[in-house]
Amino acid sequence: MTTRLSIVMPVFNAVATLRGAMDSVLTQTHRDFELVAVDDGSTDASPQVLRAYAEADSRVRVLHIKHAGLVVALQRGAAEATGDVLGRMDADDLCAPDRFEKQMALMDASGADVVSCRVAWPPPGPPAPAPPFPMKIESSGPFIPSTTSNPPLLPTPSPLPPGIAHYMDWINSLTDHEAMARERFIESPLAHPTVLMRRAAFERAGGYRDPVWAEDYDLWLRLFEAGARFIKHPDTLYYWRDLPQRATRADSRYSLENFLRCKVHYLIRALLPEGRRFLIWGAGRYGKKLSKRLAERGRVAGAFIDISPRRIGGRVSFSAQPAPGEPRIPVIGADEIGRTEAIGEHGADQTNLTDRSDWSSVILVAVGARASDAARNEIRAFLNGRGFVEGRHYWCVA
Repeated sequence: MTTRLSIVMPVFNAVATLRGAMDSVLTQTHRDFELVAVDDGSTDASPQVLRAYAEADSRVRVLHIKHAGLVVALQRGAAEATGDVLGRMDADDLCAPDRFEKQMALMDASGADVVSCRVAWPPPGPPAPAPPFPMKIESSGPFIPSTTSNPPLLPTPSPLPPGIAHYMDWINSLTDHEAMARERFIESPLAHPTVLMRRAAFERAGGYRDPVWAEDYDLWLRLFEAGARFIKHPDTLYYWRDLPQRATRADSRYSLENFLRCKVHYLIRALLPEGRRFLIWGAGRYGKKLSKRLAERGRVAGAFIDISPRRIGGRVSFSAQPAPGEPRIPVIGADEIGRTEAIGEHGADQTNLTDRSDWSSVILVAVGARASDAARNEIRAFLNGRGFVEGRHYWCVA
């Protein structure tokens, strides 16, 4: 079929949640779309569920591949999709019935290339039954459980882990392009399965790649680089489930270390061409880890900025036991920013960072991504008060 919107949904051993995900897609108020479900070599009953839905609804296309992982499934689904707009859905989540309608309308009204939405956690409630087997389809299309089935149960949703709750609140607070672009180096500013993307922008950025870090964060940073415009619908239209098999829990590419590697790769491309001077605000654990990864790529900070009297005036190494030749970076106080003579005393570049005519210098604020909003906002207030502009003179990167 030919349609404007194609939804790509990878599926791997998702029988416990698949029926709910499929139903929430196929009952959308916007009905003109295709659902490209990619079965990534499932060993449970997921293939049977998908086949039954495809037989009941011509909008469902099922692709079967040998188990190769999420990225390969995404690549195959995107390649086989026919729409000019690519959307995403995960097989263990749910979406509101007007999600596609509202996001497509916002895409048309705003001209944005990537349209996301706010997310929520399914509220606590009684255990939800997984799709029973065997199943049959009546002529009208709905699934009818066999009277001999004994379906398993999904666990009752547990309270949000604090880290995920903080992240969800943060991404829900970023609704316009400027906010997402400004904060894109803190963490991924949108949830992957919430997006609808114009295929032209997606392909211009290089589509899905298979890096050692998260494929979705990699794609967002390339889309920003390529000039794509982002927007997020203010309504909550997508509902996450927190299951043990979720990729963000089970796959090493989503580890904090690999997120840092991804940031460093794109920070260098976007902000730190060879020879550009920069400072890092934060001589704590994260700032030192960031500094180390940048130095490995040939980018050595001129100085750390810190507020700890114990650190100011000294020098900091990347690790507790520095390797031979490892640089020891000077630490300056926040009040010293812009005082060329003070920075020079500690051995950093002779850079007046309060001179807005000097576009060659940048500050990277690295105070840790989570549980640090207050600290980050205090630094913003300080720098803004001195005339610095976020996204031009300084960037928050954690």
